[in-house]
Amino acid sequence: MNRSVVAIMAHADDIEYYAGATFAKYAAEGYRMLYGVLSRCNSGWTKSQKENGYVASLDVIPQRRAEAQAAARVYGAELFQGDFLENCYTRRDGTRIVPSFTGAVGIGGERIPLDRDLPSGTLLGVAAGAGEGWKDNRFVREIAELLVEWEPELVIGQETSNFNPDHLAAAVIVAAAWVQASTRKKIGPYWIPVAYPAPDTFRFPPFEPTQYVDVTGHESKCIEAMSCHRSQGGHLDSTHAHLRTSWAGWGARRGVRSAEAFYAVYPSASGGPAAP
Repeated sequence: MNRSVVAIMAHADDIEYYAGATFAKYAAEGYRMLYGVLSRCNSGWTKSQKENGYVASLDVIPQRRAEAQAAARVYGAELFQGDFLENCYTRRDGTRIVPSFTGAVGIGGERIPLDRDLPSGTLLGVAAGAGEGWKDNRFVREIAELLVEWEPELVIGQETSNFNPDHLAAAVIVAAAWVQASTRKKIGPYWIPVAYPAPDTFRFPPFEPTQYVDVTGHESKCIEAMSCHRSQGGHLDSTHAHLRTSWAGWGARRGVRSAEAFYAVYPSASGGPAAP
């Protein structure tokens, strides 16, 4: 294995939300870091101190990609920018669109004709289901090749508890790629972030953490990276407060100021996943 850590999630800002301080800690320890974003960042959702609205997908894509590059730079990480479409996008007239098996539809279910005002490409959810199985999925194979190239000591995948379809799709793609890559190279464990320390908060899958990381002293680097995602409200006090609450909650379990939590899976001798 190389002295490297790879984190791959669906959207620009997911790494900060679910593993940003852990990512910062490994970066500070001198690891080579890969900051991976699977989607094209076309959702169009933007937020500021004065407004809460949507920007056309074709206009927001370059902004969000630049934000992802800036966040990776904060950690001193390399950026992997995928090109899958997110589950929702917005036309320049403000129409919000979600894909369906019968074509594009509006939020209310009305049919929407496809035109040049919409990005074209492969949806992240469709990519996760391509082929008859993981070994037949060319998108999984592409991420597996990336992992083989990096041969990381640790792979951090997608948190899934909020049921965002892009998150679920990213979790499938990256986990399957990790399994494939582990049959070819010596690759470290796969960590699934466990996002919410509150015991009464529903999580799916209902993982209890098996791995805690003391991130005390690395919070500010994560906050700095999160603040790069201005189009997603990453600079807002409410976002920073959410992170600090999570860090404090997990930290209280471990007797430290701040922590992040994960469910760890290890490669087995056969190359498949092994229980922690």
